[in-house]
Amino acid sequence: MERKSGESYISYAKRLTNSVEDGIIEYKEYGDSLLGTDNNYSSENIRKFYYMFKKWLNNIDDEIEFNDESFAKEMEKIKFDVLVERKKLQRINREYLENARLEADKDLYGEIIKEAIENLEPIKIRPASYMNKSDIDSTGVLFVSDAHYSKEFEMKGLFGETINKYSPEIFKQRMWKLLSDVENDFNRFDYKKLVILDTGDCVEGILRLSDSIQKLKVGVMDSALEYGEFMSVWICEAYNRLHIPIEYSLTTGNHDIVRILTNKKSFSGETVAKQIHSEITNRVEISKLKAKLESGKDIQIEVKPYQDISYNNLYGINLMSYHGDCKNMKEDIEFFENYYGISVDILVGGHLHRSSSESIGFGSMGDREIIRVPSIMGVEDYSKAIRKSSCAGAKFILFNENGKDLEKVYILS
Repeated sequence: MERKSGESYISYAKRLTNSVEDGIIEYKEYGDSLLGTDNNYSSENIRKFYYMFKKWLNNIDDEIEFNDESFAKEMEKIKFDVLVERKKLQRINREYLENARLEADKDLYGEIIKEAIENLEPIKIRPASYMNKSDIDSTGVLFVSDAHYSKEFEMKGLFGETINKYSPEIFKQRMWKLLSDVENDFNRFDYKKLVILDTGDCVEGILRLSDSIQKLKVGVMDSALEYGEFMSVWICEAYNRLHIPIEYSLTTGNHDIVRILTNKKSFSGETVAKQIHSEITNRVEISKLKAKLESGKDIQIEVKPYQDISYNNLYGINLMSYHGDCKNMKEDIEFFENYYGISVDILVGGHLHRSSSESIGFGSMGDREIIRVPSIMGVEDYSKAIRKSSCAGAKFILFNENGKDLEKVYILS
């Protein structure tokens, strides 16, 4: 134990003696510190000396008058430092026993669970360390719509130029670009949670007309599994990059439902979106469990239960999203409010493959709105036929306690 700068020899000797009493140092170190190279005594002799010297030091506390005020303060500081070290040791001992008990419980539980999932190949999730970057709580909402996964085509312009080209590979490229764009904006927008709302038409369809069938690169059920697997990886990678809680919701579209294109939706409950949702839920939950076993930390990714609509209350704003395959969203917002007995401030849909918004009145924290979001696929034959088209993209809205803070469309084509 080293002597402090400006510390008197008596003060140093007393600190060494207290350290022996508190079990911080052994007799050998005690003798070496007091005598230096002159320490030629055995540990037994030093032990005997320690008890005599300790008695002497205790006596001089009562008999010596301290005229030097700085020396008296130094002595008080030394007493306080020794007390601090003693309390630290007591605290460490208590925590050690408690941690030992907790570790035993965790090991037993972990061994049972780990045995069941030993052979799984999970998606890699890196545990997040959360940082509060500002005092304003905010939530980002990302709308992904109309992926039409497995469809493949190329649309040409008047002069042979490519207006839009699409395939499963291009879909993946656009989604990774979207994640990179979201990541680049994350520090600037500074939100604490990301809600991802997939508004349907994930795959091209189950029963379609021959023209659409000819443009499918893979089978419908294979498409559903591939889309579910890709989105599982994409959601987990978003968590790895942003290090904030992520919530994912999926609703069905008109292409996901079992029907012929020209027929009405006779079996709206029979949708491949349920299979996709099940695939994403299972893959993410297994990967979360594996990551928690490895790190001991909770992974804050939540896949919401499947529904044909999604409803969220964000800082007092009631947000509803669905596919939007209707003629009039104004009529739909009135229907949903009456049917579910709720109020809707913002209704969001996809379907038309283009971005638009319209104010329809006053809301609790701003205008009530109906919003159309762009598609991941972009313009294709059908959207051209109905004269509704725009660039491939995804809509982002930032909400906080002041309402809707900002909007942005990420262009992907």
